[in-house]
Formats: sequence, structure tokens, C-alpha cells
Amino acid sequence: MNNIAETIKQAREARGLTQEDLAEKCGVSRQAVSKWELGVSVPTEENLNILEEVLGVVFEPEADKEAPAKPRNPWRTAAIALGILTLTALVSFGVYAAASNAPDTPEPRAAAPEPTEPTITGIWFFGEDGTPLEPDRGDGWKSFTVGQRVYLLVSFQQGTETGVQGVSLFATPTGTETYDQREQLAVQAIVEQPFALFPLDFPEETMVHLDVTLECDGGRTVTETLNVIALPVEEIGSQSYEFESYEEAAGDGSVIGKVLYDASTFPISE
Repeated sequence: MNNIAETIKQAREARGLTQEDLAEKCGVSRQAVSKWELGVSVPTEENLNILEEVLGVVFEPEADKEAPAKPRNPWRTAAIALGILTLTALVSFGVYAAASNAPDTPEPRAAAPEPTEPTITGIWFFGEDGTPLEPDRGDGWKSFTVGQRVYLLVSFQQGTETGVQGVSLFATPTGTETYDQREQLAVQAIVEQPFALFPLDFPEETMVHLDVTLECDGGRTVTETLNVIALPVEEIGSQSYEFESYEEAAGDGSVIGKVLYDASTFPISE
């Protein structure tokens, strides 16, 4: 543990503050305070100024010191379990993207400035064997077949001022136009990896709006919405299919996403 981490923890305990109390005063998440005290991450200059004011301390600059050892990753077991599938999907995507872009390579451009807020950089679908899928019907809907299992890979970029704590999936049946039937399908906590991988099953006919949400520091969120439909095999490719006559998805949840990690203590968007 480095001097900044020790100073934060000792000063907080001396003032009788919990990590939640300190997080609220600093405008960050409790997980951020926990990482500071564990030495996993270092507060920004702005947060250091706030901590000095709240805790009544002065942080000495730490130059030419070795980086602190990181604590054991609490999700290591789950990450290893998904490692083979993730690697296969990423390799497949890399080959696929390279082949798609090779004939028409754009001219090099100047690097864009780093975003201050996190951004979703890609949402990809893969089959169980890691093969990239192209489920776009051409009408704004991602189309799958009933009984199909797919893997949803979400890539993102951290912001320079705000970090990503986790990625969540929410489904809202079409036709409701409200969140009264909105259901959280899955959540994956983010430690270091710039992506999240979710398995999705389609056990019955489904028609939902799927929200992919980055859960960020300070309760901030970044969301991208997909329109997803699952049809019987005989309906796929039918030119006479009418969305207006389609029965709305069941309110008890037609899309099932396996929760990869326990989210009982994780700050989830309402």
C-alpha cells in the first residue's frame, strides 16, 4: 500500500467516516474509494484536492517509486472460465474486421483526443463457436431464431475523468414505451479489461429493446439501445412478415442473460 492509500484510509477512519460517506463527499462511487485505499488506483489531481479539504491532510508527491502490487482479482475464476471463448471471439472478430476493411483502407488521420467520458466503441454478436454473426435484418432490428444462444461482446473506452465500474443489460418489451416492464438481464463488473462478454438465450418468440449500459463513477451511465427480435425458423426471411401484427413479448422476460457476477452490492441504474 502506498502513502496516498494509507493516508486516505487512516484519515477517513480517524474522522469516523465510512467509504460510502467519503465517496458521497467526493462525488465518486464507493468502489473508487475502495480502490484508492487498496492502492489499485490513484485519485486524480482534482480528487486529491477534494480529499485534502475533506480529510484535512496534505498528500506528498510520490516520485520514482515502484507501482504498488495489485490485490487479487475477485473475479479471476469467472474471467478464466470465459477466457477461451473470449479469446476465440476476439480473434475471429479481428480476422473478420481485417478482411472486411482490407480492400478499402482509409488514409491515416490524426489521433482524436481522449474522451472525458466513457464511450461504447462496439457491440458485436458471436455464435457459440466464436463465429461473428451479422443479425441485422436491414430494418433496424437484430434478428435471431428461437432456441438460439449467442454471445454479446461490448467494447468500450474509459474516460479521462470518469471510469467504468461495470456493464449492464436491460430489456424492455416493445409496445410498452415505458420502463414499467424493464428487466435487468445481466451485469458484469469491470476491473481492468476494456470489454464485457454476455451469453444470451432466446427460448421463445421475443421482441424487445435491449439497453447496453456502462455503469460509471459517480452514478453516471452511458447507454446504447438495440432492437432485438427472436423468431421461429420458418419466419426468418419472410417478406410478408408484419411487425404491427406481432404479439408483444411476455412480461416475465423472454430473453435470458446469465448474471456473470453477484450484483447485490453493485450500483445499478434505476
